[in-house]
Amino acid sequence: MALCMFGLFKKKSEAPAQAGEKIAHQPPGQIFPWPQGTVLTALDEATIALPMALFGKDEPIGSVVLGPPDIQMNIPKTGDTFFIRVQPGMSVSLAKSCQARVVADDEQPRRFKISGSHVAA
Repeated sequence: MALCMFGLFKKKSEAPAQAGEKIAHQPPGQIFPWPQGTVLTALDEATIALPMALFGKDEPIGSVVLGPPDIQMNIPKTGDTFFIRVQPGMSVSLAKSCQARVVADDEQPRRFKISGSHVAA
């Protein structure tokens, strides 16, 4: 079964997960908790909205968003949200817990492999 990003079971995955691997199907627009240290590995291209409150005063982006150097980020000059775009196979985690949401023009859930010490096997 697939998880609705750390929440309720959503639907069966098209590809079976390997033993100990959790796959989440996250619908666009639904807020989900992203615990500190949880690693999301994109199985689909996805844009994720995150709160600007993750950053303290003069805190570098790289100390909060932990991902590859080619991760795309959009930090608007105004507002309380910034965006990261992940490509399939790209893994990212956060140094602080937050609430996040997938942003998309369609209603197609985006798939992520989730891992980390808090994820139950």
